[in-house]
Amino acid sequence: MTELMERFQTSDFTIHHLLNTHGKPYQAKVKKRDYTQTDYTPPKVFDLIMLENVKREVESLLNSESKPIQLTMGYLVKRVKRGQMLYKKLEQMPFTKAYLADKIETREDLERRLIDWAIKQLLQQQVVIKRRKLER
Repeated sequence: MTELMERFQTSDFTIHHLLNTHGKPYQAKVKKRDYTQTDYTPPKVFDLIMLENVKREVESLLNSESKPIQLTMGYLVKRVKRGQMLYKKLEQMPFTKAYLADKIETREDLERRLIDWAIKQLLQQQVVIKRRKLER
C-alpha cells in the first residue's frame, strides 16, 4: 500500500487528477453572490418605494390622452418595476395596499372614463354630440 501511495505522489497522476476530474477540464469555481446588509431593503422603505412607482404609473395612465385602459392589478404588475411583489407581498405593504384600494377600477369606472374620453374627442373634432354616437 505504501508503495502505491509513493508511486502516485511521485507521478504526474495527482496533478492530472486535480486538473482533469471526471473527464472535465479544470475550471475555477465561480463565487456565489455574497448577500450583505447593503442589498437588504427594510419593508417600510420598500413599501414607500413601491408606492412611488405605483403612483407614477397610475397617474400616467389616468392622464394619458389615448383611449383609456382599465387600471387593474395585472396591468400594474406588468408595468411597475418589480411589480410581482404586488402579488407576493402586498399584505406587507400597507401604504401601497391602501392606495391601490382607492385606485383599482371596476368595469363601471372604466366605462365612465371611456364616455368622458369619447366626449372630449368629439368636442375636439367639433362634431355635434348625439346619444347615438356616444353609444358606439
